[in-house]
Amino acid sequence: MTLALERPSRQYDDLLVKDIKFLIEGLDENIYNIIKDYQPLDQVEYILVDSRNYHYQIMLHDSGKVELMRQQYLSDNRLGEPYEVEIVNIPQFVCCLLG
Repeated sequence: MTLALERPSRQYDDLLVKDIKFLIEGLDENIYNIIKDYQPLDQVEYILVDSRNYHYQIMLHDSGKVELMRQQYLSDNRLGEPYEVEIVNIPQFVCCLLG
């Protein structure tokens, strides 16, 4: 007997965006520098989170899609190669942020 499961199409969750914003609001501003900017042409809210070790760019699209780019600071204070990922759930976001 063969069983075929159909993978559901990805639907973006407004709750995911709300939860991410809530987690970012809870970050310690003594450790993280946080800048928020909405770009209406891109229809994206950019949230920049910077610590002394990592630089994060979180992109919250109006469609509900969430992307995260992470870069580590190198010994000469330049940013290293970017690591980009689409975020689909809160545990994945926390893992990428705490990395």
